[in-house]
Amino acid sequence: MYFYEGRTVRGVGWMSWGLLIHLASLILGAVGTVLLIASMGAILYTSPEMLAALFAAFALVCGLVIVEIAAAVVYLVGFHGMYAGRHEYGPNQDRNMDRALVFVILAIVLSAVQVVSPYTLVWGALYSAPSTVPITVGLLGLVVQPASALFAGLALFSAVRVFADGVQRTRLIIGMILGAVGAAAGTAILLLAAAYGGGLGSLVMGYVASALAGQGTSAISLLVFFFVYRDIRRKLETGGIAPAVPSPPPVWPYYYAPPYPYPVAPPQPAFPPNPPQSPPQP
Repeated sequence: MYFYEGRTVRGVGWMSWGLLIHLASLILGAVGTVLLIASMGAILYTSPEMLAALFAAFALVCGLVIVEIAAAVVYLVGFHGMYAGRHEYGPNQDRNMDRALVFVILAIVLSAVQVVSPYTLVWGALYSAPSTVPITVGLLGLVVQPASALFAGLALFSAVRVFADGVQRTRLIIGMILGAVGAAAGTAILLLAAAYGGGLGSLVMGYVASALAGQGTSAISLLVFFFVYRDIRRKLETGGIAPAVPSPPPVWPYYYAPPYPYPVAPPQPAFPPNPPQSPPQP
């Protein structure tokens, strides 16, 4: 049975595990958010239960951050393996991995902006217009989060574009679109709840709808990417796509070609020439 495992195959496997860990974190985050918000209304006016709920929320956020960091590390390890083995499958894979590297860098930069900039905006808005803090942070997230998700999807698409067939490429494009839509939907729902809501109840419902719509759509996107990456890894392992490794030069060249040309006989005419005739006598 044929089995090949180079850097590209191992990289695809690590990236698949990163997608699966990120999918698990999204599902746990959505379920935990819904459960916490549902329990907040019943324990809002009781101090001991309220303190326990806040502690549970803090533990949930810390756990999700740890899981997200683990997913990012696993994904980057896999991407490094694919980038290191980009020459294994020819020049097309080499060019696609260069594009994927650019998309990964853009996604990381936008993710850092998404994490850092809200605190800067909050500190600045607290002294000028505290009422604009939710709207400002929401508008920033409405722009940065979909862009970051789009670049991450483009990186996932470019990394395996050479190995995917027509159906798999369509699925990758669908997953990329769903990721950007999910990132935009979650932020847009929270923004609408904060801007047009009638109080605490509407804000709570906005959080629940954001968790179900935004993170749910993003989870479907990651699930699509995971199945495509799993199928591509199996195809690479079983030899469905052979590596394009160049053959080495011969060790002893003169075993294959002589150092001098073989003697070749001159071409012979098809018919013998006429015998020479003697000149006429006077």
